[in-house]
Amino acid sequence: MFGLNRRFLVAGAIPFLCVFSQTLLQYNIIFALGGMVNHTLADWEEWKLVKPRNLTFPGTCIAEKGLLEGNITVYKDGPFPWDAEVEGLINAIISAGMMVGTLMTLFVYDYINGRLVFAIALGFPGFISILTPVFAASGGHFPTVIFRFFTGLYTAILAPIIPSLISSWFLPSELYKMNIIVFLGNETGRMFFCFTGNIIENLGWEFLFYIPGILAMLMSLVYFLMMTDDPLENPFLLSDEKKLIAESQNRIFVPREEPKLPRRKKIAKQMKKYKSMKIRKVKTHQNPVPWKSILTEKMLWISCLQATGQAWTSVMMVLMNKEYLELIHGYTLKESAVMVTIPSNVAQFFIGLGTGFLGDFLIKKKVSTIILRRLGSFVQILAALPMLSLPFLPCDILEQRWVMVLIQVMSSFRVVGNLAGYSSYRDISPTYQRHLFGVSAIISQCVPGIMVPVFMGAFDTETRTQWRYDYVTNCGIVIFSNMVYFIFVKTDQAEWEPGNGVKESSGDHLESRSIIESIGTRDHAFEASLDKEKHSNS
Repeated sequence: MFGLNRRFLVAGAIPFLCVFSQTLLQYNIIFALGGMVNHTLADWEEWKLVKPRNLTFPGTCIAEKGLLEGNITVYKDGPFPWDAEVEGLINAIISAGMMVGTLMTLFVYDYINGRLVFAIALGFPGFISILTPVFAASGGHFPTVIFRFFTGLYTAILAPIIPSLISSWFLPSELYKMNIIVFLGNETGRMFFCFTGNIIENLGWEFLFYIPGILAMLMSLVYFLMMTDDPLENPFLLSDEKKLIAESQNRIFVPREEPKLPRRKKIAKQMKKYKSMKIRKVKTHQNPVPWKSILTEKMLWISCLQATGQAWTSVMMVLMNKEYLELIHGYTLKESAVMVTIPSNVAQFFIGLGTGFLGDFLIKKKVSTIILRRLGSFVQILAALPMLSLPFLPCDILEQRWVMVLIQVMSSFRVVGNLAGYSSYRDISPTYQRHLFGVSAIISQCVPGIMVPVFMGAFDTETRTQWRYDYVTNCGIVIFSNMVYFIFVKTDQAEWEPGNGVKESSGDHLESRSIIESIGTRDHAFEASLDKEKHSNS
């Protein structure tokens, strides 16, 4: 059916749906708590139960514009009398689990069959997601906290393998768009939660655990049955497509002559192979992983800094903006949930697609890689500015809902940052790309989820003035991290990369230097790449 494009189904659509499922598992508790907590018994939210006319909300737009007249919606009480500290623990513990899980990815894929690891890492948290409502009802927040920790641990194992998977399954001209398309599962997953209010009202908060859990277990099974670590060993790809992939990677593929069998017998034959699958695998690299070289590689930490800034923006767009709209501008729970999911994630989906195709197009046109990297970080800086302006806008401006939609859409250009830090790991070392991603993810994927709530607690969230300190601090971190990357980024392969046996020409070497290193070597730091002939004549 797909001809020579079956790789887009096996290694494109299926991993996309796996990332989608992973996102549902990681975010479901944030939205489910609104229906789980009994706000009548939770002292910290008693203010929401006071009649609106008796509230003044000093320092907010609610007070300034007189929005109290019947616009504050009392939460529907859930079964759990959890206070703010318990809710904060439940939300934050997943980041601790993700740190542990990301550390595990540095080793687990080297010793255990990658397909099996991925399937378990997605299926097991799906299983405990289904169990969460039952255990929460009988054991309170304690089992919920434990389940959230292991949800973070297992789901964190998934992401670091995806860049290596994409690199081995697709042609060089397809890498940018496929990397971005697969990770757009994150944005698509967050869009699902715009239905939070309807699900809680019509089905119950339990289904915010049942639906993600069932989908995750289903996708883990599909991934295990259809995916292989090496595309040349995949039974679903045609020989001509395997040959195409092999040629692009300078590998030799000799097709096996197998008798034609009915579809049912082919499936049965494949099932027998799964029975004899080796759980432990031969080490991927002949030499041990050069951990010392990896950890002392300057470009790794510069790329990590940019990736952290990009992830920081994502946490701000969901967590900070949702709280700001509710507490300062009087948005209802359902309205704020829609506002921080639909506009931004729909925009990120299409901007991400466009970015992927743009990256591949510019590479075909032989635009310098370092220009792409700087473009990604520069756009990321611009994407932080709309949120920086948010707490300074007059109250009557944000009464216009389209203004908030516009801010979310403009902030969604953060996904162009995928051309920067995230893509630099392959520049540094294609062989150890997964290890670089894993080391970086310990910081970039975990620290923002911890520090954004910490800053919100430190500055407080009751008045617009407090929110200004909060937004300026967080946006300042995003801008600073991308400026450092923009200035110091390089695209040279590391000296310790096993495939780094070919010396670059002097012209190519100049183009891969950072801005600082380029001072004095050419007239314009931002000029497009020159061909070798011009360099040789200069």
